[in-house]
Amino acid sequence: MFEAVVAAASALVLGIITVLHHNLEARRVHVRQFEDFHLARYWKLLDECPYYALAYCLLPPPNEKVSDDDLKKGAILYLRLCESQCEMRRRGEVSDHTWSAWVERMAGWLARWPIKPVWEEVKGSQGQFGNLRELEHTFYEPTGYDPCSRSKFWRWKRGLRRYREG
Repeated sequence: MFEAVVAAASALVLGIITVLHHNLEARRVHVRQFEDFHLARYWKLLDECPYYALAYCLLPPPNEKVSDDDLKKGAILYLRLCESQCEMRRRGEVSDHTWSAWVERMAGWLARWPIKPVWEEVKGSQGQFGNLRELEHTFYEPTGYDPCSRSKFWRWKRGLRRYREG
């Protein structure tokens, strides 16, 4: 009788652990799919970016104005992509590892041509780019900006971090 109870309890505990592990892994797959979707959007923007925007990103051309409408549109689309990524991080849809890479690149592009002049032009517009304005305030330490203010345990439970991560 005792062995049957122990066996049933063991099977129950093992079943619960299996279900919890499956749910955690399913959540991690969901997060990875979301991140891949945003990465594909980023590369699509780069693919459509004019040559001179890519060639002069470290040293702007002499006039430093962004006059090409397509280039301005691409810069705005990139800013909207970054804002979306920040918002999805706030909601718990972006892993800690991916966020640390994204936030450094976002901060870098906010300070470079051709994004910088367009950012200067639109950052004051009310009702949009709130997350990017917060990121800009932490410019000297962009990795300190994290819109996801949840605990490490919550982020682990949501599949945003590995158990043994930092």
